[in-house]
Order: sequence, then C-alpha cells, then structure tokens
Amino acid sequence: MGNKSTVIHCNRGLAHQVEMAGCLLGGLRKRGHNVTISGDPKASADIHVVMGPWFAFQHWKGAQTLYIDRAYWGDPECVSISWLKDGEKVFLKGMPRRKHPRLKPMKEGGRSIYLCDYGEQPEGHYDSVRYHPAQQKSTTTLKQDLKAHDIAIGRRTTALVDAAIQGLRVETSDPRSPVWGITDRKQWITDLAWHNWSKDEISSGEFLDGIGQPYTTE
Repeated sequence: MGNKSTVIHCNRGLAHQVEMAGCLLGGLRKRGHNVTISGDPKASADIHVVMGPWFAFQHWKGAQTLYIDRAYWGDPECVSISWLKDGEKVFLKGMPRRKHPRLKPMKEGGRSIYLCDYGEQPEGHYDSVRYHPAQQKSTTTLKQDLKAHDIAIGRRTTALVDAAIQGLRVETSDPRSPVWGITDRKQWITDLAWHNWSKDEISSGEFLDGIGQPYTTE
C-alpha cells in the first residue's frame, strides 16, 4: 500500500466492528502504513477498509477497497478478507499450503438441500431448505442438516463452504460464490485459507503477506 492514506470505516455503535478496527489499525501500522479509523462512512482516503455490506460499502465498493466479511471458518475469532474489484471479492488462485479444515470424503447420495443467504428465497429443485438463521430459526443445526444431505445448493452463503468441507457436492449459479467452479477441493480450500484470518494474524499485520495488492480502479 506504500505511503498512500488508508481509512478503516467503523460503525462505532457495533462492538465487533470497533474491536476489528483496532486489530486492523495495529496490523497496518506495524507494517508502516498511514492509517486512521473513521466513524464517517464517506471519509476519503486512497485506500478504504470496509467491514460488511451496510456501513460504508456502497460508498467505496468501486474504489481500492479491502473488504472484511464473515469468516469461512473459525467465526467469531476469524474474519474473511478480500480486495474488491468492481464491487466484488477477488479470490486468490493457486496459493501454497496454509492451514485449513480437514476435508471429509465426498458423499455419493442424491438428497439435496438449498442453503439460503439472508433475505434469499430458494430456487430450482431441492429436497429441503435451510433459511438464514436471522431470517428463520431452525430446530436443527447446520451440521445436522448437512449430515442428512448429499448435495448443497445456493448462491453466496458461507454455509456452502461448510457443505463442501463436509463432503457434499455444491451447486451454485453465482460465479461470485466462494464455491464457484470447484474442480480440486484441496486447492480450493487452500486458496480460501488465504482469505481467512484470525484477530491475532490481523493485529500482527501477517494477513498483509497473503492478500496481495489492491486492484487499481484506473
């Protein structure tokens, strides 16, 4: 990021954002970056750090923006981190080994479940549906539902990542989904691991070694 100015946009009314902003500030400063925290979603800078889709995302989704989102695993001690390009996450490819969850053997059955993201309705053909827990409470856990099925269908929900790890065949119509186009599960989970970082790794600045450089908007 060089000597460019960086702003971490933080909704100070949300404790988890305040905590994460502190981790990001510490890590970036340890690497010599000119960075501040702002409670103004419109605060200007050369590079923006945005947490989630609600506070500052719409203002800076087309800029040089580092996007902090729900972890693919290890939540709440971890988060996912990606650069944005044209408002979409950029996923790393062909990365070297990094610690990740163990992949379970692939299932061979045909029972399917549709996994909905928040505010989403299921599409197509499926045997069961699981709504986002903030939208509709379930009497079963995600782990239980995945165990009872062999195929997981959805769009961008991180529950599809859990499904792929648990050995379900995943199907998505969204090319921006974290499970889009899996041909080699071992390489897929390895690449995804370079987006999944703990608070300690963020505070130390270690995450900067893995995520690469921002994409230019010019």
